[in-house]
Amino acid sequence: MSDQKGLHYDAFISYRHNEFDSFVAENLHKKLENFKLPKSVLSKVRSGKKRIERVFRDVDELPLTDNLSDPITTALQNSDFLITICTPRYLESKWCMKEIEVFLQSHPRDHVLVVLAEDEPVNSFPKILCYEEVRSRNDRGEIVITRRELEPLAADTRGDNKKEVLKAMDTAVIKLCAAIFGLNYDDLKQRHRAQKIRRLSMIFGSIGAALLIFAIFATIMLIKISSQNRQLRYDLATTMANTADNLCADGRNKDAVYAVRGALPDDGTDYNEKALRALYQDMGVYKASDMYAPVCTYDVGSWVESFDILHDGQDILVAESDAAYVFDIESCDTVHEILSPYPNGLQADLFGEGVLWSTHLGSNFYSFDSGQNTEMELTDFARAYHNDDGSLAIVSDEGNLYGMDGFGNLLYTIYLNDIFTYEEPELADVFWNQDEVLCCFGGYEGWGYLSFDPQNGDIISLYEKKDESIYEPVFGYNDGILYAAISEETDEGSRVRVYANDVGSGDISWKLSIDDFEMEIVDAYDFENGNQRILVTEEFIYFYGAYEVAVIDPILEEIVSRYSYNEYIMEAWIMNDEMYFISNYGKVFTCSGSYGQQEVTDTFFTKKPVQYIKTARFINGELYILFLNASYVIRYSNSISPFAEAVDGEYEETSVELYFPDQVFGDEELYDFNIDLVSEVAFYSDDEKYSFGLFNDHTAKIFDARTGELITSFETTEEHFNDLRYCDLTGSYILSGEKSYIFDKDMRIICIMDRIVCVEDDYFIMYSNEYGYIRIPYIDYSGLCDLADDYLGDYEPPYTVKQKYGLN
Repeated sequence: MSDQKGLHYDAFISYRHNEFDSFVAENLHKKLENFKLPKSVLSKVRSGKKRIERVFRDVDELPLTDNLSDPITTALQNSDFLITICTPRYLESKWCMKEIEVFLQSHPRDHVLVVLAEDEPVNSFPKILCYEEVRSRNDRGEIVITRRELEPLAADTRGDNKKEVLKAMDTAVIKLCAAIFGLNYDDLKQRHRAQKIRRLSMIFGSIGAALLIFAIFATIMLIKISSQNRQLRYDLATTMANTADNLCADGRNKDAVYAVRGALPDDGTDYNEKALRALYQDMGVYKASDMYAPVCTYDVGSWVESFDILHDGQDILVAESDAAYVFDIESCDTVHEILSPYPNGLQADLFGEGVLWSTHLGSNFYSFDSGQNTEMELTDFARAYHNDDGSLAIVSDEGNLYGMDGFGNLLYTIYLNDIFTYEEPELADVFWNQDEVLCCFGGYEGWGYLSFDPQNGDIISLYEKKDESIYEPVFGYNDGILYAAISEETDEGSRVRVYANDVGSGDISWKLSIDDFEMEIVDAYDFENGNQRILVTEEFIYFYGAYEVAVIDPILEEIVSRYSYNEYIMEAWIMNDEMYFISNYGKVFTCSGSYGQQEVTDTFFTKKPVQYIKTARFINGELYILFLNASYVIRYSNSISPFAEAVDGEYEETSVELYFPDQVFGDEELYDFNIDLVSEVAFYSDDEKYSFGLFNDHTAKIFDARTGELITSFETTEEHFNDLRYCDLTGSYILSGEKSYIFDKDMRIICIMDRIVCVEDDYFIMYSNEYGYIRIPYIDYSGLCDLADDYLGDYEPPYTVKQKYGLN
């Protein structure tokens, strides 16, 4: 509703413009304007009004200027009451806070009515409504201003889902109307209930006469309704299977299992094959490849600012703007929680035995052992670098380096201004060796490195190079050689100089220049990349910038390859002597000085991420991803099925005889289609009950070999199949190729898995290029549901996830 100058409003609804808050505001608006006062209380209303006539609710986003628009300001001034829809998001909006301030300039405080829609009052109520400033004079006659706590008139509409919110809203509307009309809440509540009962009695009286007719009609419709209900359940399960697919793409594997498990009946009757197929996939019971899949979600409920992991530790730190949480890596359970006294700007780093965290109010060390915080003499600009196990950390703060153990104890201090000759050296990276710590620096006037004894801070070696044109150098280290990449701007454009320094002698082994190479990531999506940018193998050095990789041969001292991309490089790592990296779009590439570059997204992920990536880390063979504006961090693992066992020996792969298409489908009366559309793959099942063909449009089709009736068809990217066989173990048919498909008795696909070689006793024998022959037991419908139930336990997805994906 847009304001019209001069209109008067009974109430102004102030709320945050997002999906849930808008839902509450819209429905509250409707209920207020439809609320009718009982006749018995009309005489007590001083204004003489019988109903709420007009409510202002702005459906447009608020202006992007520093002031509220004139129509909104006018509406606030012309409204009798202000109703605030309070959630934690409401507090984040400066425009909502501005609306309260403007309203209080011309109205008393008791005309501000609060609706608690989510979370607790302490997290959702504006502080301006919870206290007032009181002026008084002390004994010396001086004016003293103190704060007095207030309890605003609040109505509660909270609920676990939208249905419960709407139910609670009926009571909340009575409470709000009592305040607006100046009535006693309990009196209005009882009279409104009595009015409702009288109205329902009249309705039920009329209904009684129709019940007999309805009973007859209901009996006739019962069979039809039962059939429709089965179809609705089937359609809902299909929706949940699609939802699970989206959840997996967003990294929320446990929520995906929750979605499809709830759509599958316990008794195994009338199940939806897509939901069952999704549950097999999401539980990973037949995963035999080293493709990466989401296995854990570390959820904090609001936007994640950063995360930190120890390489050989068991914990992950996830930080939002005003809190940090430490999770157990494997179980995803929260083991420690740190709440900041300041609502924004929390910075946290993980140590072996605690967390170093800071805000503009100061720094603290949280101990895992005691659960207590200890104040630290550090600023909020301090940056910490820890070794793999977190037992030692180097903290850079205001030109000094501090060595700290895993418990946050100060071991030594290194004063950089007493060591370097150029001003303001800033720590850029730290490399850990057994007997020394190598710290690399950049600054306005130069760059360099410093190595020292990690036990006592004694300096071992020092190198500095004055250079006024540098910008944010990046470093890599391997076997005593430090590689430094220095960016500079020239008249011809951007250029990077790469140096190879022998740390022991301080000599420059070689150097080279790379023209038109962009190092810095600058983008509207605010992507982050603070990871190591120079990676070293035995043969090549890989150096990457924003969207380009340079491959350097250190023996020839020259660039052997340059690879450019249209996406930002978020994290890179070495695997199989090649550089792998993931882009901000979730694509994975490999590049090599010997074999060129290649996109491997489809063979790297079981399900490619679809959201933009803000930060990624590859640690201990596992990939951690933080999506842009996400409330969780995801761990991707390439582990195979937990039921898999390696087996020795050679196994003969089952297969049937292949035919040319005209030998299988040549009977034109039996098969009513053009056999030219069938590729070279055609065969009969082992019992010759079914005929199979792989079509040129990437469709696989199975027919009844006796009647030619099409039994099932599905799209596939596979180019070869070699077997369609009845399996006594499953009691159904299995189609095998590079992927294997298990059908149920109705020839519906219920599981897609890696390649089955053969069946032995109660096991599938499968083959993986990475792991060789493995065996996995057959897990039927009942067993799969039991596994899913054990995996979920009493898990419930977060409320925001239920709302976003429709899991209510």
